Amino acid sequence: MRAVELIHHGLPPIDKTSLSNYSSPRVFGPSRDEAMRRLQAYNLSPRQASPIGPVVRLPGISPAPRRANFTQSFLGCPARRPPPLGKPPDAKLLAERRAQAQQKKRELEEIATRLAVERQERQARAHRRYLARRHKSAISIQARARGVIVRDRLHEERYRAAVEREWMEKSQAAVVIQKVGRGRLARTKIGGSITQLRKLRERAAARAIQRHARRRQRRIRQQRKLLRANEAYFDRLRLRLEARPLHF
Repeated sequence: MRAVELIHHGLPPIDKTSLSNYSSPRVFGPSRDEAMRRLQAYNLSPRQASPIGPVVRLPGISPAPRRANFTQSFLGCPARRPPPLGKPPDAKLLAERRAQAQQKKRELEEIATRLAVERQERQARAHRRYLARRHKSAISIQARARGVIVRDRLHEERYRAAVEREWMEKSQAAVVIQKVGRGRLARTKIGGSITQLRKLRERAAARAIQRHARRRQRRIRQQRKLLRANEAYFDRLRLRLEARPLHF
């Protein structure tokens, strides 16, 4: 009774002896003949009708009608093409056609190879031009940046020197005035005070001239040092470019 219920529900019986002989369409799917008939029905073209109306072609299926010996493909061997209706061509003509086809194929392959080589050469030339432009632009950008830095430093040095010179002049004038006010000039005669004041002015002027000369020499040394550094940098850059020349 239990085996009958299992068969009724589409399941194999529990008995192992009858399991190998059991086949249920619900469990193992449609039979081979049913599957072949279904595939034959699917292989119809849109021009062929069916009892329920036009059959839509599935993707990948040729629109031609069902070919001869369709079911032989299920047996493992491919379906043979039907023999040609006309007279078979001559062997010599076939050989000539094959030779022409091979020659045409070789010519097309040579053309494709030549076009590929030319395309690679064009790409290589374009890449070299791009690298050259990029290198040239990098050099120009670096040169402009160094020029801006040098000019900024020169302006800073000039401004600092002007401020220092103005401060020194003011401080020196204040020192001279203080010495005149509380020094020995207040306790001497008018002539001696005038002479001493003139000497003080001369010494102050001489010291100012010496300071100006020292500052000028120091500024010249700094500018020469910066110029030598720039010349050394451009020499190194020129040697590097000569070691690796650019090919256009």
